[in-house]
This record gives sequence, structure tokens and C-alpha cells, in this order.
Amino acid sequence: MRYVLIALCCGGAALPAEVNPRELVRQSIANGEKAWKQSQAYSCTELDVDEQFEAAGRVKSTDRDLYRIMPVGGDSFQEHVEHDGEAVLERETPRERAARLAKDERERSYYKEITDAFNFKILGEETLPTGPAWVIETTPRRGF
Repeated sequence: MRYVLIALCCGGAALPAEVNPRELVRQSIANGEKAWKQSQAYSCTELDVDEQFEAAGRVKSTDRDLYRIMPVGGDSFQEHVEHDGEAVLERETPRERAARLAKDERERSYYKEITDAFNFKILGEETLPTGPAWVIETTPRRGF
């Protein structure tokens, strides 16, 4: 069985003859893992304020909702934190967060085996909407 992996390259430079496809995949995985770990520290907050007005134009009521926005995979997740200044949910403790991140890391550990599980061959280049890419053929290594 054969697989094809497309790895993005930078700057659109011609394919250097000395590129080691296994090292290219290894570095791509390392960069992905680094970005994943950095994304775990990212979050921002959003405050939604909904005001209802009387006919005379005075504020009749106000609802304030605070959300914490966190990246999850390639998407984001909104956690409703407060409504009108009162907590909506119990927050994740530092210990619970550490346990969740450790579990995520264990579940992603198979990435470290990819470069040992396959043979790689650079077939050429393609242009994707995001820019130039190297096309890498992957075939499973016997006995892995």
C-alpha cells in the first residue's frame, strides 16, 4: 500500500538535492507538535453585553456574558464562564488541566513513530493554494 504526504516548503525555492525526506517529515512533525503545545497556552475572552431599552430610550435590562475562547484542533471552543458577574461553571484546576494535557500528549505519541514506520521519497513539487509544496511518497516499512 502506498501513501502520499504533501509537506509545505518555504519560499518556493527549488528542491535541493541534499534534502533528506525522512528528516523533512521528522522536522514537520516536530514543528506541528511545538505549535500544538504553544496553542494550549492560548486563550482570550469575549464579553457579550445585551441591553434592552424602554420606549423612552433608557436601559431597561442588561445581560453580560463572559466567554473564554480556546483553540481545539483547527477550531475554537467557547466556554461560558460568567453570566452577569456570577460563575456559570466550575473552572478547571491546574491539576485537572495538567492531567488533560498529559492525556492529550499520550494520545498524540504515535506521531513520534511515523518516521520509523515509513520509508519516504520526494517525488517532486506541486503548487497548492497556500503555496509551493513537496510531494512525498510514503510506504510502510516491512515489519513495523
